[in-house]
Amino acid sequence: RILYAAFSIAACLALLFVARRFMPADFALLAALLIAVAAPRSHFEQLLFGYRYLVFAAIVLLFFHLRLSRDDARWLFPAGLFAGIALFFRLTPAFAVSVGVGIGIMAASRSWQRWLRDGLWYSAGLILVWIPILIWFAGSVGLEKFWIEMVVRPVEMTALQSRPFPPIV
Repeated sequence: RILYAAFSIAACLALLFVARRFMPADFALLAALLIAVAAPRSHFEQLLFGYRYLVFAAIVLLFFHLRLSRDDARWLFPAGLFAGIALFFRLTPAFAVSVGVGIGIMAASRSWQRWLRDGLWYSAGLILVWIPILIWFAGSVGLEKFWIEMVVRPVEMTALQSRPFPPIV
């Protein structure tokens, strides 16, 4: 529980820092406080299980913001590192932030050379985290078992846990 509490606190702080870059400070604080209020409930709500790991996605977005504000593609390397760490914990937030960064890279420039350079920096960070993990899983349980446990099973669990929308009327 201490680990989950640490993730929840870190998610609130990371959201505050990311939101302060895009909106007034009072709205950013409100967003972080709303996440803080919802944090204890996330432990009981399996549907929201992955949101405590959004701290890594928020850190990725902070590094992406540094890449955009300083026009230095090297900031995408640590963004890729944290996306790789996020992918180790939960597939959905890591995939969503990676797609968002990819779209952001394409929206920031119309040059395909910059897209390629930025994508390579981001991918290098991801690969640096995931090569040792894949080697370890390949040697211990096998890549087929890894694929089933890391991708297939969580997707199936999410499908089973999804709640129907209540009727509007």
